[in-house]
Amino acid sequence: MHNAFATLRTRETIQQAKTLDVYVDLLDRSMASDFLIQEFMELPWSECFDHVRLRVNRLARRNWGLPKHLEIESTKYGGLFSDAEMFCDWLENGNSEFLVTLTGDGEYRLSDRLLGIQVCDKDVFGGVLGSRTQCRRQFRSAVRAAYGERGFLNSLSSLGAFVFAGVFGLRFHVIFSDPFTGFRMYQRSKLNEGFRDAIRRARPRTTAGITRLLLAHHVEIAEIPVTYRTFDHFTKPGWRLWRGVRNLFGALA
Repeated sequence: MHNAFATLRTRETIQQAKTLDVYVDLLDRSMASDFLIQEFMELPWSECFDHVRLRVNRLARRNWGLPKHLEIESTKYGGLFSDAEMFCDWLENGNSEFLVTLTGDGEYRLSDRLLGIQVCDKDVFGGVLGSRTQCRRQFRSAVRAAYGERGFLNSLSSLGAFVFAGVFGLRFHVIFSDPFTGFRMYQRSKLNEGFRDAIRRARPRTTAGITRLLLAHHVEIAEIPVTYRTFDHFTKPGWRLWRGVRNLFGALA
């Protein structure tokens, strides 16, 4: 872990010149928030960033006793796509160079953000998607973990993911291995004016809508492998299903 930070620290473009916002929507799963905050406080962010702010949706306020370079803030976003709302607010009113959004009923690792930052900073990518499924076995396992023995929902979710990937492939000649991922990263300086003007004209209501506008305005998007796991009795199949349906329509818009 420290080696990864050391690698970033050697890059002139990273040294003490970056700010990072991390937005997390845990779908009111308070059990997961304690682990998330513990990991946030333990990572040596100061080796790479001047300031890092963790924004957790509907987080109970506490006195965290944080060092000056760290901040924890509670937000109040609603709906299926709080991460899309957060992105638009960040683009219009924020000032950090990087934004990471994490949304879902499972557990991501904050440490995976380091790879995403490296990918953004060393190349032309303005966005990074975290792929939870790098092979067929992982894909099937992730679907089973999310929907259990609900055979119809398993089949519908699998079909939706392939249709979604196919739509983007036909329209933009890009195939994503995990189009419904809740792990997304953006770098402000690589989001061009054409994309920003499109966001100002009509805010996208889904993460697929954001992805569609990124591709339409020639902002490069990368995929990286990320760690993700779900917990028995803590997934929300209905949330997953409707978010997938809305994303599919967002891709077609």
